[in-house]
Amino acid sequence: NTLTATLTGPDLPGGFKGRKIFSIDASTRIWKGNGFGAMADLQPGQSVQLSFAWRPEWEFGDYHVADVWLDAECLAHAAERQRQLHIRHAKHRWLPGYIDHVEHLPGAKGIVTFTLFSGQDPSLYELLKAEASKKGGARLAAAEPTLRTWWHYHDSKSGTFIDLTEIPNPPPGSSGLQVRFNVNELIDGYRPTRVGRLHLKDFSTKMLPAEERMKRLTDREMSLPPTN
Repeated sequence: NTLTATLTGPDLPGGFKGRKIFSIDASTRIWKGNGFGAMADLQPGQSVQLSFAWRPEWEFGDYHVADVWLDAECLAHAAERQRQLHIRHAKHRWLPGYIDHVEHLPGAKGIVTFTLFSGQDPSLYELLKAEASKKGGARLAAAEPTLRTWWHYHDSKSGTFIDLTEIPNPPPGSSGLQVRFNVNELIDGYRPTRVGRLHLKDFSTKMLPAEERMKRLTDREMSLPPTN
């Protein structure tokens, strides 16, 4: 089966424009209201939202319709479902950021200054603010520039928040949220300009899938920035 659509929207480089014909079949998800509709709900002249999937003839500009959203209600439901998937993903992998400064204290302890990257769900940043305001606890895992970790729970140390600063007009990629916290033991990964992942209350401590973890020193070497 095929679907003929006249595409409108932002004029983006490489984007679809004008009248196009796409394949569509029983694998296509038809979203309607708070659930799913059926192919019979598609009528001529409708204004809908589409998402596309790979098709063998993609090199000729041919794509398959993966999803059709028929109304604003189903769009809102789909967006919330995707948001919750993002939150679950972040709670399993922890919040990424970069280490700005490390202050060494006696007994291998220290104070780490850590700025979170942007792009996380606002609710996760609010959780961070709440924990920092009550001087709650956290764990910081050593990570690579690719944001991958080895075994994030084992390669992390716990501590308590000292304070949180909101940086005005942060640079691209920065959330503007900078925390300082006491760490009970400094590890090698805690160095300025290095990347880390921050664990907050109720985040998972379980091991990530094998394909996501760093497992060999050669993986680490490939992930480091080039040197002159």
